[in-house]
Amino acid sequence: MQIFVVPNFQIDVNCDDKPITGSPFTSKVFDAKCAKLSCIEEAVVGRPCTFMIDAAGAGAGNMEIIVSVENRNVPNFVQAEGQAKFKVSFTPQEAKDHLISVRFNGDPIPAIIPKDVMAYQTEVMLLLIIELILAGVRSISSPMVCPVREKSSQLAAAMSSSMNAVGLEQEMRLVGDLTVGQVGQMKGFSIDTGGRETDCNVSITDSHGRELDVEMEKVYNGYHVQFRPLTSGEHEIEIVMNGQQLGIGPFVMKVSEPPKIARIPSTIFAGKEIMDTGDVVQRNVKVEVKNAKNELVPTKTEVGNDGIVRAVCTFHDIGRYSMDVFVNEMLYGERQYVRVIQSGRGAVLVDDIEQALVGWSCKLILRAEPDAGKHLSIVVIDSERNPIPVSLTKLPDGIFEVEFTPRTEGVHSISVLVGDEHIRGSPFKITVLDLSAVRVIGLKNDHVGIEQRFNVDWSNSGGATAAVRVTCGGKEVPCTMKRIKRGLHVCSFIPRQVGLHLVDVMIDEMLLPECPYECIVSDAGSVRICGDALTRAQRDKTARFEVSLNDAERGELDVVVSDSRGRPLPVRCYKQHDDSYWVEFTPENIGIHQIEITFADAPVVGSPFKCMVVDPRKVFMKGINEPFIIKQPALITVNRQLAGGGDLTVELIDPSNEPVRLGMQTTVDGDDVFEFTPTKIGQYKLSTKLAGFLVNGTPHTLTVEEYGKPILRGSAMKRPVEVDRPTSIIFDAKNVKGNLKIDVRGPKKAKIRHTANKNPDGTMEISFTPTEVGRYLVNIEHNNRTISGSGIDLGSPFETEVVDPRKVVVNDHLADEDGIYRFAVQQKNVIDVDATAAGSGKLRAEVRDWDGKSVSGCDVESLGYGKYRVTYYPHQPGKYGIYLYWSDIAVQKPLHIVAEGEQPSTSRAMPLTNTMATSHTIRSRPEDRSTYEGNGMDYLRVILRGEGLTRAANNEQAEFIIDGSDVSRAVCYEDLNPKFSMIINDCDISNGQVSSSLFGQKADIPVRLTDLGNNVYKAIYTPLIPGVYELQVLWDGHHVRGSPSRVQVHLHSSAAEAIIIDANTLKMGIVNEDVKTIIDTRKAGPETILERETLIFPQKLLLYSIALYAALMHYLDAYCGIIFPLRQLSAQCMGPTKLAYCELYDLQDGTYTLSVRPSEIGKHTLVVKYSDEQVPGSPFILNVSYPPDASKVRVYGPGIEHGILSTFKSNFIVETKGAGVGQLTVR
Repeated sequence: MQIFVVPNFQIDVNCDDKPITGSPFTSKVFDAKCAKLSCIEEAVVGRPCTFMIDAAGAGAGNMEIIVSVENRNVPNFVQAEGQAKFKVSFTPQEAKDHLISVRFNGDPIPAIIPKDVMAYQTEVMLLLIIELILAGVRSISSPMVCPVREKSSQLAAAMSSSMNAVGLEQEMRLVGDLTVGQVGQMKGFSIDTGGRETDCNVSITDSHGRELDVEMEKVYNGYHVQFRPLTSGEHEIEIVMNGQQLGIGPFVMKVSEPPKIARIPSTIFAGKEIMDTGDVVQRNVKVEVKNAKNELVPTKTEVGNDGIVRAVCTFHDIGRYSMDVFVNEMLYGERQYVRVIQSGRGAVLVDDIEQALVGWSCKLILRAEPDAGKHLSIVVIDSERNPIPVSLTKLPDGIFEVEFTPRTEGVHSISVLVGDEHIRGSPFKITVLDLSAVRVIGLKNDHVGIEQRFNVDWSNSGGATAAVRVTCGGKEVPCTMKRIKRGLHVCSFIPRQVGLHLVDVMIDEMLLPECPYECIVSDAGSVRICGDALTRAQRDKTARFEVSLNDAERGELDVVVSDSRGRPLPVRCYKQHDDSYWVEFTPENIGIHQIEITFADAPVVGSPFKCMVVDPRKVFMKGINEPFIIKQPALITVNRQLAGGGDLTVELIDPSNEPVRLGMQTTVDGDDVFEFTPTKIGQYKLSTKLAGFLVNGTPHTLTVEEYGKPILRGSAMKRPVEVDRPTSIIFDAKNVKGNLKIDVRGPKKAKIRHTANKNPDGTMEISFTPTEVGRYLVNIEHNNRTISGSGIDLGSPFETEVVDPRKVVVNDHLADEDGIYRFAVQQKNVIDVDATAAGSGKLRAEVRDWDGKSVSGCDVESLGYGKYRVTYYPHQPGKYGIYLYWSDIAVQKPLHIVAEGEQPSTSRAMPLTNTMATSHTIRSRPEDRSTYEGNGMDYLRVILRGEGLTRAANNEQAEFIIDGSDVSRAVCYEDLNPKFSMIINDCDISNGQVSSSLFGQKADIPVRLTDLGNNVYKAIYTPLIPGVYELQVLWDGHHVRGSPSRVQVHLHSSAAEAIIIDANTLKMGIVNEDVKTIIDTRKAGPETILERETLIFPQKLLLYSIALYAALMHYLDAYCGIIFPLRQLSAQCMGPTKLAYCELYDLQDGTYTLSVRPSEIGKHTLVVKYSDEQVPGSPFILNVSYPPDASKVRVYGPGIEHGILSTFKSNFIVETKGAGVGQLTVR
């Protein structure tokens, strides 16, 4: 009987060439004649009898199995074997014929007689089978008769001895399907021996005659056999039991190739058609595609002439879809998924792709659509078809940064894919150049009028075009290029004038890094100097450079090397065999050294040279000895302040020999901090160079681990923070569990409210908002242990400085009505800045022109006590902006400057000779000097200036300047009616010896002198005990003018700091009612008009009135540079729209009563100043509201109602909403 496979039919219903919902529809077809009933065993009373049903080719449907004897049903058991095969067993209890009826969807299934028919012991069954075989019929229509015999039947005794062996075979059963198999899949069956001890041997031969490996395991009631087919075709299975073949075998198994199902893309765009192909040479194949709601998506399945099944599906909605493949109604293979994203471009390049260089990082910027960013991938292939590592970094707003470093020249291919699909224009092409492979050969110094010929070899650069440009004195010199072959040109030009010619070589319009090449053209040859020592050298190490005479005329070579202080260094010159010279010198100090080279009494081209001398041994690195943690920010601090200038380069190589990107920032102390995030565990190689020289301790090996100790990090631990702005500290427990204790205290040791929130990465963010300027103390403990900091020397507890840049006050009385300062060109212009109330920090200023470019010429001088002087020297007229930074935090608005050449400056202009004294300068008068002062009177020319000459604050550094720059000059004065002129002549006078001492009644204060050059010294001292001290300054053993002088050391840096204000009453107020507080000024000292007792004036001045005092102050400020502040108390309260009325009442005991009457509701700012400086706590915030209205207070709850004592609840609620500001009292 020929068996056909019954397929399922699919009905496609299309509307406008698009399938409708639910299409294609599946129509299931069945044929009961395609099912098989086989493997009938001999039935014995009391023993299970088994037969097999194969319905794989019959289609889908229900199966009905009935075993009966004399119209009585016998219980049967069905076991699914897979692939629509079933094993049915029943146990007869009577020695009578049993009827087996199997129906499939109501139609009977015929019984199949296998080729290896077994000789049944029952004579009736044997005769029935023989008759069917003679009739040529191999199927028995259902129901089928199954004879059953007794256990000890007389038929067994009547059989011959030859039939005993056949009976033994009948006692054994084969369990499993031996008809079909699949290549590569394990196939198994069992041999049931009924518990008898037998010798079993199984051999399997494939279609090529090769014997397969068989795994046979002895089990309780027989054997279990397994094998794996390796090729397709018919396999013969031969089973030998006790030396005799089982059945009439061998059994034949048909092994087929496994179906191949193609992989589908992981991501596609909505509206795009996807085709899934599978090498399934079967007709009963079905593909189901479902969306996220488990709804079927219309799929069209076609079977080609080659037997390959193709399924086509179009996705219209975005989301995740699943695809299942069914073969013969059975799920085959694993489920595949596809994500459908919004149709569009997916991703686009923000900038055009430019050229790249070998060994240099190349970056591309992509903008991806929201759904496409998750599936974005980049593949870079070089010109040799080798992949290049690429890093993809996600930035805000859907921006992605692609970075890779090409290693070879040539055209590279950049593929940008969203999922498995290229974006528009992908793959992109980029040309990579290797400029280091360009060679310029034959360029030399020569004479005027002689043709210069040199070769440019750029064949290995990867470029397409080359260009050469020659210039001299800014003018271009004609140059011709002749092509010899691809990548090789001969260039020539004829110099027409003497001087330095510059040669620029460009490949694909990209200039070579070493350009310009220098060519010195002279009328009789020229001297050429080369060597690294011309630009950089190391302290205490020999530096060398070469001097080539190049057939120059006879003359003497003279080399002079001067250190940073102008002192000459020993120089050694060695003449070589080619008449060139090898010059050596050993620098002893760091800084810029000057190298002057002359030949025949004429300086050579480029002389004098500036050589930067550094000391790499003085570079200290912090944070490199402790292991770093993977995926955690790592900091490396480099201190190079004692090592000198020069470029500092830090390179870090990861365990995969790939460079690591480092971010750098400079701290307030001048240290360089490098930051990176390690992504790999292992050993990193750190290399640090200063001016090209390796520093001590490098290369150094860094260790990156997976876990570490709990640490703290955050901006509050590294730099000052701004007041009234949230400040956060990150606590990283490094996966260590435990308790966390946090304590934040303000400048007055009061507890500060803070919050602790857990981040998604497991770290804890500790936040607090400082409300006043000062030093905050943060103490954090984990498991009762203090936590170390990340990137700093100290951990918990640590101090955080809080500053207020808003309190940096600029003296704007020099500005015009529009707030613009008008400066004079080619002069020093001064602006005074007061930062006493801004907190602890440093003032920094930078100048930018109208185009935003940085401009030099701006300096900041500290005057002490929070006062600063900003000087700016504009070189040319124009508009500028001075930007101020307090502790590297920008002050709100820049200062607008207009530099004019003709109009007078609105600010004070300072001459370059520094002859004008600053505040508190003591200087001799011109009329006290003689017409000519010789060297014996040098000490009279020394000038003292600075606030540290007369006053200082306890525990704070004070300084003054000793200016002896006029000592080496002879000065002649002439009286020109009230003015005088000054003529300066240089004289050869040696520097004098200067000393300074500060003597007190209880202790002496050491004074440290720093040489600033040109006989100018800075004196610095720090008093530790307040009181009156005597300052002596000696020059060559003689007291300079103004020495000795008296220095008053105050307990506070300013009088305002000693002011005490009761701020408890300044928290809230009521409109049109007085808010009063007490101000105590007794610790600030007595109120006097002049602070100093002894002053030198041209004549005695009497203070008759306030008007006379004001005129005196104007005279001292304008002509003598001396400013005496008037100590006075002032208060100002500003409301939301206008000023509030303030009044101060003097209580005649050093205390005052401040009364403020606000006239509007809202936030008021009260500023209290003493001697024009804000007192502690100022400005105060005062919230003003309407008078309280008790009638709007609501009280409710069980606590104010009647009740029973045992169950009484005493709580109640007081709601004051709308009642205004007031004090709630409950009694």
